[in-house]
Amino acid sequence: MQRAVISEKFVDVAPAEPEPAGPRRRSPSGRTRTILIAASAATVIVNACAVWAYWKITDTGAFVQMTLRAQSSLNVPLRPGTTGDLIVTVTNENNFPIRLTSLRLGNGSIVPDEESQDSGCSAAGVGLTSRSTSVNWEVDHNNVAAFTVQDGVRMTPGAGQKCVNTVFIIPVQVSGEIG
Repeated sequence: MQRAVISEKFVDVAPAEPEPAGPRRRSPSGRTRTILIAASAATVIVNACAVWAYWKITDTGAFVQMTLRAQSSLNVPLRPGTTGDLIVTVTNENNFPIRLTSLRLGNGSIVPDEESQDSGCSAAGVGLTSRSTSVNWEVDHNNVAAFTVQDGVRMTPGAGQKCVNTVFIIPVQVSGEIG
């Protein structure tokens, strides 16, 4: 038996059994890999209401994958004819820091939270207060950061009362550079 140290205590560990010999699996083709990546990304978007976004690194012109989630604030609830804060959470899984410089509405639909959807709220009349917003947000490598755009979300006066105090998930796109 081999011994492994776990929290400074010794635990007996059985030796690993050899893997059975069998036919070698081929690595997936580029097309299969692309389909699997696309399916994985779609699953994340649907299940987590997260928006996968690509942003352009201005120095190299390369695109980098990261996770963005933007929603209206719980602390400043939206009401018809008012604005509220936009909370943007950025996950940087890259091995380098990034600096985001602008934010705008992304592709996709603005979606109310499930409870509000069940009561008949739609996202009609909800949007960003500006077409593009300049920001100066830094996110360290392999890190998650949350930022607030004050009065970044608006609800038109004609929006229904069923949407009062609703949290909306909002697709956004960002531009930036290596930090």
